[in-house]
Amino acid sequence: TSSMVFAADTTVAKEPLAQSSASVEKNLTRNPDSKGLNNAANRLEANQDKIEAKRAAKAERLEKAKKAEKLEKAKKAEKLEKAEKAEKAEKVEKVEKVEKAEKIEKIEKIEKAEKVERAERPEKAK
Repeated sequence: TSSMVFAADTTVAKEPLAQSSASVEKNLTRNPDSKGLNNAANRLEANQDKIEAKRAAKAERLEKAKKAEKLEKAKKAEKLEKAEKAEKAEKVEKVEKVEKAEKIEKIEKIEKAEKVERAERPEKAK
């Protein structure tokens, strides 16, 4: 068996900037007076803080979304219950027969008037 770790192996949590932070700290122990390494360490720390803030905000949004979803489900369930109660109340036990309406007498159609022929016009004198 091999001891290779594959990308699908999720046993180790991926921590952003972990490798770069370790590398910068190792180099800082060797060269504590290096301005570039101090600057890099400060930037890595600031970036880590930003990442943690984003994660916290995302977790808060997800929590709000879950609460809103639960509330919406409760409202839908309540509406369904009200609709079912309304349907039960509307059911009629006996059907009443409706008397037939009186027949309406048909009105005779009026015939169209015949088309009147036009009188011929006298020709225009030229």
